[in-house]
Amino acid sequence: SGSPLRPPKAASEVEFDIADPPLEPIHPPSEEAVLESAMEMTENDVLCGRGGGTNSQMGNRRFRALVRDFQPTYLMARRREKPLMARSIVLIVRKRGGRFLRRDEEKGQLFEVGDEKAEAKTSQALREGLDVRATKTAANTLLGTDGSKRRKRLPVPNEDGTEPKIDMPLANMEPIQVDTA
Repeated sequence: SGSPLRPPKAASEVEFDIADPPLEPIHPPSEEAVLESAMEMTENDVLCGRGGGTNSQMGNRRFRALVRDFQPTYLMARRREKPLMARSIVLIVRKRGGRFLRRDEEKGQLFEVGDEKAEAKTSQALREGLDVRATKTAANTLLGTDGSKRRKRLPVPNEDGTEPKIDMPLANMEPIQVDTA
């Protein structure tokens, strides 16, 4: 039934099965600002929220690459495993020293959003761009291992060996009687 799915490369960064990550400790949201400005963010920090500013952050680009690496596995996961994959990505980002931050619009300070929001953001990112009806085929396509190389149907040559000419769509053709006697 196709090739076995390889685990995401980043799965090797952690000591647990990505479909069964530790559920504790839970990183809480911060009451106090953890950074005074986005200038202090590290290359592994993920800025949560909407807008172009989030996409250009190095940590957000690394986060999206991590999510893309997980998507084929996520597609093949059982429904109950999917939130656990999001948890695994959050734990990988944290192990790399990253935080999930939100910017206070008034002062520009950054606050930790905590694991619950980080996992929600990650689940959304995992679903983004995926067809909800996606299957093994989609997972293989994402992996570039789509083994279903279908052969093009070639027209049956005429008796004299020449290619047949089809001038009108097949849908418009009248059925023909074939004498089988």
